[in-house]
Amino acid sequence: MIARNAGLSLLVLCAGSLLHCGDLTAPEPDGPPFMSATIDFAPWRVDSTSSSGALAAALFSGSGLALDGSEYRRRCPCRVILVYVQQIAAGGRYRLGDTTSTAFAGYQFTDSTYTHHLAFTTSRMHGGELAVASLDTVRHLVTGTFFFDAEQNSGSTVIHIRDGRFRVIYP
Repeated sequence: MIARNAGLSLLVLCAGSLLHCGDLTAPEPDGPPFMSATIDFAPWRVDSTSSSGALAAALFSGSGLALDGSEYRRRCPCRVILVYVQQIAAGGRYRLGDTTSTAFAGYQFTDSTYTHHLAFTTSRMHGGELAVASLDTVRHLVTGTFFFDAEQNSGSTVIHIRDGRFRVIYP
């Protein structure tokens, strides 16, 4: 009976954490470009106005959206979050699944010695959501929120990206 209750508690806890991400407020459309999230509970942010080599950008093809939050420095560790959706619209919510689907996400990490490069992607079992709050085709600006779980390419480790927010400009 205890094991059954523990499993139910874990299910409720997981469902609660996913619901929390859907309640995250999207950033205002004014201000500098940025992308932020928690990566396994550690805060992460890239801001294109800094001189650290960070980049928060997007590519929008008129229908598809690719978000790129890259933290490149002269010295690593370096972290990159990528989110791709094939067809988007303002106010849309998109399930992030495996790389063969129309929407997926990934995370990459390179350690300070440049000897370990880890890549994680969403899958059928480990996914998430992108919510587009605004898509301004005049100002070339998109804002919204995201969260996802992604598994290491070997499938052995899962990373949790939560509380993702972005305000990015596309060319």
